[in-house]
Amino acid sequence: MNLSPELSIALHRITACNKSERLLMVVREDLVKSLQAGQTAVAYAHEAWTQLEQLGADVMSIGRLVGFVDRDSLHKAFKDSKLLMRDRVVWQAMGRFRTILDTQVIMDYLAVIVNSDTTRLSQLRNAYYKVQSDVVTGMMENYHSWEKFARNVCGNVEDDDMQVVLMNLGLFVDLSAQNFYPSLMEVPFIVHNALSKTRPPSEAQLPGGTTSSIPKISSDAKNLQESLAELGRVLSYPDFVDPVQEALKLSNKASLVAIQHSIAAWGRLRNDIDGSGVLSCDDGARKFRKLDSLLQEEILFTCYAFLGKDGAANFGMVEQVIREQCESKKDMPQLSVEALLTKLYTTHSHLQQAVLTELTCSENVWKRTLTRIAQLRRKPDS
Repeated sequence: MNLSPELSIALHRITACNKSERLLMVVREDLVKSLQAGQTAVAYAHEAWTQLEQLGADVMSIGRLVGFVDRDSLHKAFKDSKLLMRDRVVWQAMGRFRTILDTQVIMDYLAVIVNSDTTRLSQLRNAYYKVQSDVVTGMMENYHSWEKFARNVCGNVEDDDMQVVLMNLGLFVDLSAQNFYPSLMEVPFIVHNALSKTRPPSEAQLPGGTTSSIPKISSDAKNLQESLAELGRVLSYPDFVDPVQEALKLSNKASLVAIQHSIAAWGRLRNDIDGSGVLSCDDGARKFRKLDSLLQEEILFTCYAFLGKDGAANFGMVEQVIREQCESKKDMPQLSVEALLTKLYTTHSHLQQAVLTELTCSENVWKRTLTRIAQLRRKPDS
């Protein structure tokens, strides 16, 4: 199983520093195991989706013969679960390739997963853009994430990408020509007020809630579990959903294993760098920093795959998962969790800015995002 080209190049350059494969051998095993676990997570997520689609076809076929007491409720329950499960397949695929933005590599991979079934591939393509739009709205609503992005926009207004960002944001909020920043900082509250119309009162909170207010389970995962539970209730026989639940459970388990091995790879690199001789080589420190940064991104993207849009938008959820996985993996190399989290927080912030820039510039994603928020703003208050 091949590592990403960028990571492979970084490992090759580290190896060339002192003509030693020591660091390569130290981290490669865990990186490959992480990729394998990520691929397993995709396979089981796809299996859960397939099981759900088949269950829907079987139940609706029976329903045409005997009729249902509440056919509308059943149709809605199936629709909600299928959409959330389809999103899960996409998230795990993005985790497998450690990217939210590379459409081509994700869609080529998903085409193989569905055996080039054009209908299913079209559904996953729609889910891919929906997931990207969910990421945008999640980050727009998070006050702290958006504040960093807004400062970045204001500090780079002459940049070509930022000109596109400002033009597209102007379709969403009135931007003051004299002072962009206060105008931009209206965004989290506008988005929050719109999204709050779809949430129960217990989940409504101001943008950028503190870590202590973060639920134990991310809302993506929670919504999927609740949707499957509702489907079982409407079917009046929850055991029908057991094959779906089992496949989803195995996908989530593999996703956590991917996180554990990505953390382990970073820990082994940090533990062995001093004795490797790399830091005493010409340009060795810079090459080490580059590899260190890429391994941090590996960790973050595997966390995003498990957590969904909430993890990408809120570092508190990433922190929670990393602490739990560092404690649960028995052969985890010795590492400072606090030092790791400090580094990841900065890398997470940089990734957010890059993702927001790219997706705000994406006509497909941005149009979808604007349409959804506009629809929610027109919706009567609950």
